[in-house]
Amino acid sequence: MALIKCPECSKEVSDSTYKCPNCGFVIKAPKRSITGEIFKFLFMGFNAIMLLMLIIMMFTASSFISDPELQKGGAGAIAAGAGIGTLIFLWILGALPLGVLSYITRPKAND
Repeated sequence: MALIKCPECSKEVSDSTYKCPNCGFVIKAPKRSITGEIFKFLFMGFNAIMLLMLIIMMFTASSFISDPELQKGGAGAIAAGAGIGTLIFLWILGALPLGVLSYITRPKAND
């Protein structure tokens, strides 16, 4: 453990600290571990893919519902609504654990 000077107040502080105990200047930002980075990118990627799928399904469902041949009996509207509902359910089911894991592995300053 070496001592360095704080750039703000010029007091000596440990090189392992995140903030100067004297003035509160942030000396170094806490970093996310590799596991945390993986969970963060999985969470962001999963949400991006699900959003893209939802947009595609909404455009597909609107064209599916407007087709006069498929409107007989209203089955097209029910199928389109069920598909979008299932997608949203799966989105929530996948995003919750990934979001919690991403939050748990966020960088934390212990000072």
